[in-house]
Amino acid sequence: MQATIKTLEQFEQLSTMFQPKSHPEPLLEVVRIGFPKNFNRTKLTQKLEICKRHFPHLQIIVSELSPLELNEKWQSGQLDLLINLETYIPESIRVQATFLKNHLKIIMSKKNPLSHKQKLSMADLKNESFVLLERKESPLIVDYVIGQALASGFHFNVKTYVSNLAEGLSQVSLNNQQVSFIYSAMADSSLEEQYQVKFVSLDAPNNHQDLVLASPRVKTPTLETLSQILTE
Repeated sequence: MQATIKTLEQFEQLSTMFQPKSHPEPLLEVVRIGFPKNFNRTKLTQKLEICKRHFPHLQIIVSELSPLELNEKWQSGQLDLLINLETYIPESIRVQATFLKNHLKIIMSKKNPLSHKQKLSMADLKNESFVLLERKESPLIVDYVIGQALASGFHFNVKTYVSNLAEGLSQVSLNNQQVSFIYSAMADSSLEEQYQVKFVSLDAPNNHQDLVLASPRVKTPTLETLSQILTE
């Protein structure tokens, strides 16, 4: 008798393993967001925390790439939401809203005589030597600053081309008479302290190059809500 009862109990335990749960776990939803590398992520991190509270079972993957790489991934359908520099957004991609205000600033050594200024024009830099990004890394910014120099009546005296922001900051830090450029949305005070440089505003036309959120290609309720949270 005891053996029979034990067998029945084991059978009952086994059968319940295959019964559907009364409250099944929600399916995990994945959202892939593109964000330009080297930019300050403080606002993005804060907004994503809000998103997670609204959607606790949402998995968010952030890819940090160059502006051109972000556009390629977006066009190939590998991103669900795109945050990128407005100047790099093709006309075929509809912009939903501004995510972060941004403009170009000048990087210079704290020992540079011009570093005490709060704002400089391109003409103020005509006697300086420049550190520029390689054009393939950021063609629009390179073309813009070269065009502004020509409009101010001089050609850049380029001493060094670099492939990333860290190299540019190091070069300026080591060479008092060399200057470079940085986006304001990258230029936090910790970098100034780390590299012993000064960020000075650039007074130049059409210098606003904001980060914007592209309108989702596929409009799902989740993506619509995330887009609203990100740009509030």
